[in-house]
This record gives sequence, structure tokens and C-alpha cells, in this order.
Amino acid sequence: MTITWQGPTATATIHWRVSYRDRDAGTRHHTSRLHTPEAVHFWHGYYLAKAWARDLEIAEFVRVEHVIPIALADLPAPGAPTAPPVPTGNGTQVRRFFRFDGRGPAAMGTGDTVRRTLHRMTEHGTSPDRLQLLDVHLETGRRTISLNEVSA
Repeated sequence: MTITWQGPTATATIHWRVSYRDRDAGTRHHTSRLHTPEAVHFWHGYYLAKAWARDLEIAEFVRVEHVIPIALADLPAPGAPTAPPVPTGNGTQVRRFFRFDGRGPAAMGTGDTVRRTLHRMTEHGTSPDRLQLLDVHLETGRRTISLNEVSA
């Protein structure tokens, strides 16, 4: 179960990782993505009980995807770069790309790429009227939290 919430144009997902430093080797190890608070509590308790694990840390990862329907006329002009989105928080990484709803490539980085892809798709029989162009802003953030901040 991934914790997800959805707004008018945004969908957010959260996952966590528990990490520890090996007492002898000094190397840091972490779990794979944990999608439930129960899993975070389990792995934190597991490593806490091990003498060889020290410096436990819980990292929370939040991914927010803003999807905005746009028209072809709203794309950057031919040859113009795509303006990057502005991060909303500290330490967030932001990507911006375009895609068609349900068809074509998963991510197109420029307006020129969208126009070339649309041209190829229409050559192969796809009606442009059946395609919805989406402007996607993907924001990913990471923060260190305490076990008390993970709801059980």
C-alpha cells in the first residue's frame, strides 16, 4: 500500500527508508522502499535491537505530480527551451515534461519533441483531436524524520 492523496491537478505519494551504519565496517545500509508505517516501525525496531547497527535514520520521500491539461498553442515556441518549474520546498528536485494522456512517449522534454511526436503519430493514423496534451511537473523531496513522525 502506497500512501497517496490526490487534488485537482496533483497526486502525491509517500514512501520511507530506514537506514543504519554498520558498527564495524562503518558503511551505511538502507531498506528498500517501505510503503506502510507498520513496515517502518518493524524495520526500525529490528535494527534497533541489533548490536551491529548504529546511527539509525528514517528518510521520508514525497513525490508530487502536477498534471495540467494544455493546448498545443501553450507549448514553448519552436526552438525555445522549456522553462523549468520552481521548487516549492527545501531540498526538492523538480522535473518538467510533456506527455499525451494514454498515448505516445511517457515524457517529452521540449515543445519541439512534442510537435515531432505528434507529427509521427498523425502519420500513423492517430487523430490529433483524440490526444490530450499534459504539462507534468514532478517534484520529489526527501527529509529525515523521527519514528514519532511516522503514523502507526
